[in-house]
Amino acid sequence: MIYPARIVTYYPENQTADIKICAEKIYSNYDKLSQVIERQVLKGVPVHTPSGGGWSITVPIKTGDTCLVVFSSIGYDHWLYKDRDNGGLIHGQPVPHLLREFNENDGFAIVGLNTIPRAITDYSAADSEWRNSDRTQVITLKEDGSIA
Repeated sequence: MIYPARIVTYYPENQTADIKICAEKIYSNYDKLSQVIERQVLKGVPVHTPSGGGWSITVPIKTGDTCLVVFSSIGYDHWLYKDRDNGGLIHGQPVPHLLREFNENDGFAIVGLNTIPRAITDYSAADSEWRNSDRTQVITLKEDGSIA
């Protein structure tokens, strides 16, 4: 499951955020059709930060930034909180979080997917740029290998 969302609060010290899904839940049962239910803020969602091999790219993430929240098909507490590859057993049974499927406790936020009104202005289709939104600060990696 993937939903559009917005950052409510970002916590740079552990790269998590509280996020709000940008769509209501629609619920129907035998006595009421199409009830609209406001979604609650999801707390402590890990935010994607491009990194690998000891290197990272960081950007300031602000309240109101758009993102996608992607839900894992299995609970990931052992991975997120303990950096472990296996969940393990309790009294010979799998830890309870491994039984969760696409649960709101197991989301990841991917920041940087813009809505059309928030599209990057003056986007360079020819060069790679690291820049702020109003282009007052720009580092350009040119196709010829030069840096401007």
